[in-house]
Amino acid sequence: MQELTANLFEFQQCGYLCDTVIVVDDGHVKAHSVILAAVSPVFKRALKSTHQPVQHTIMLPGMQLVIVNVIIQFVYTGKIVFPKSECDDLAKVMSAVDELEIKLHIIRYLFHMQTFMFEST
Repeated sequence: MQELTANLFEFQQCGYLCDTVIVVDDGHVKAHSVILAAVSPVFKRALKSTHQPVQHTIMLPGMQLVIVNVIIQFVYTGKIVFPKSECDDLAKVMSAVDELEIKLHIIRYLFHMQTFMFEST
């Protein structure tokens, strides 16, 4: 399972087979619609409402790119990694998780596994 999540995260990082762009106030991030829809009813609804067969765009005004990147990395890897120089506020991440309705069992997993890491960047 770890190899699968590592491969999926690697694909997301290099944009391989990504079919969705999440646009936030200060940038954008590419991801796979099937992964997003599986973890968040907000993303699932947004993806259902678009009729673009190849590329989806999800607008998330009011969110910061660093927060969305932390959430995307968690969705793909099961680990929360904070780039220390940019984001060390767990409350902001958890607020975004709540706003995006990331499934509760994922949050329970997060606290059970205590997968918090800080990068020194």
